[in-house]
Amino acid sequence: PVGGNAVGGSATISALGAHSITINGTTQIDAFGEGGNSQDGLAGSGTGGIVTIAAGNGASLTFHNFAADSAGVGGIGAGIATAGSGVGGSIDISSFGLASSNLTFNGDVLLDANGNGGTTIIAGGSAATGTGGSVYTGALNGATLGVTGNFTASASGFGGLGTFGSSAGTGGQVTLEAALGGAVSVNLATQLEAL
Repeated sequence: PVGGNAVGGSATISALGAHSITINGTTQIDAFGEGGNSQDGLAGSGTGGIVTIAAGNGASLTFHNFAADSAGVGGIGAGIATAGSGVGGSIDISSFGLASSNLTFNGDVLLDANGNGGTTIIAGGSAATGTGGSVYTGALNGATLGVTGNFTASASGFGGLGTFGSSAGTGGQVTLEAALGGAVSVNLATQLEAL
């Protein structure tokens, strides 16, 4: 049978104007897409969804440890099947609008918009490509964004492994930005990947 395609959905946490949101526990947002597997046809593609975190126009957002996953994972091909492609989605995290806008992460931040091509597990199948998505984290218009722990963001593309060799992987885009008077601070290690 042919594997089904999967597309991640959309997840948003936002505060605008004189409002605030505080989450003291761990936040995990999943908007990944994982294609279905196939034994003798084409496995499904997996496309990541959209994650948006926004503090604007004087608002405040506060998180503890934070993770967001909008990866795309291609389905596995078995036998003579062709594996499914994987395309990463997008993650957009921003503080903007006024100098009083503030976005704070008390702890670690882990952002995943990778594209993982499907693999084949039995001789005869073909692997698939992986294409990274996009991750943007920024503070604009005098706003602030702070991370007290480690910051890791990845939008890499990983080709699958197949009987006849590996497929190509193409990296996406990762941006950490302070612009128009904005300020970004990370207290511990920072790792950006777009392999």
